[in-house]
Amino acid sequence: MTATTVLVVAADREDRDQYGSWLEEEGFDVLVCPGPTAPAYNCVGGRTGTCALASGADLVVLDSSLPGDDLREGTSASELVTLYASLSTPVLEVATLRRDVAAPAGWLRWPPSRDELLAAARNQL
Repeated sequence: MTATTVLVVAADREDRDQYGSWLEEEGFDVLVCPGPTAPAYNCVGGRTGTCALASGADLVVLDSSLPGDDLREGTSASELVTLYASLSTPVLEVATLRRDVAAPAGWLRWPPSRDELLAAARNQL
């Protein structure tokens, strides 16, 4: 039996490493990606409509705080969600959400705790 593969997409290296280590400790195989990067904030998936890393994943954990979104340049977090959905890969989105608003299904409030991330990942799978 093969392990479940999770792709962690986060611009912040510390967040990416933290989420990845939590998932690995629970037995998931983890792939990591910084998402779209400077200078143009485009990624292969945004340019070609496919992503080899996401295609090989059972789940994508996407930290939607992407620098290109702030600058309104390149591949946006919403475009990545659409891309992953087109690949039939479920997405768990980590986002800064107002405290007075409940997180929608498939979303986690940033910063998630270890237990919150793991429970949400299992739920998405």
